[in-house]
Amino acid sequence: MELMAVLVIVGLGLSMIMVSIGQGGPEHQVFKKIEQFLVQSEFASEHATISSEAMGLMVEPPQWQVNAKDIDADDINDIGWRLRWLKMGIRGWEAVPAMESVSLPPDVQVEMTLGGKRWDWRKLVDKSNPVVAISPSGETTPFVMELRHRDLRDFVQHLEVGNEGEIVWREAVEDEKARSKR
Repeated sequence: MELMAVLVIVGLGLSMIMVSIGQGGPEHQVFKKIEQFLVQSEFASEHATISSEAMGLMVEPPQWQVNAKDIDADDINDIGWRLRWLKMGIRGWEAVPAMESVSLPPDVQVEMTLGGKRWDWRKLVDKSNPVVAISPSGETTPFVMELRHRDLRDFVQHLEVGNEGEIVWREAVEDEKARSKR
């Protein structure tokens, strides 16, 4: 019950931030996906701590989805990056029941920095391991995920690990700080 209450509170808070940031257009679509991802991230962090099961984030470009036969190769231009949480089970990394993946719009590009180094997904041989992990102690792999919209030159959003190990949306935090100074 406590976990559900936390998720409701986080969802309400993020909804209020979303209303203040944008109303429509392609930005709004990306904002909704970021909000969905942040709610799932909060759940993943809580789950790792409560269950003592590590959680992992898969960040999958469209090409991996086609190669894994999830998507028809002709449809590659109609799909975007996919973010999905896994848990460490007895047999290794496995899907979290009832937690859908977050599929970004096809016109959003993703760049990842892991521990200060650019993540080059094109060079990976093993595509079955998550790029970010949350340990049962609450520690999160340091990362910065940059989301850029192909058609909106100045539209860039960042998701990163905050000071207390939580995953935060940099622009939303900066917007909230600016509003509180007024």
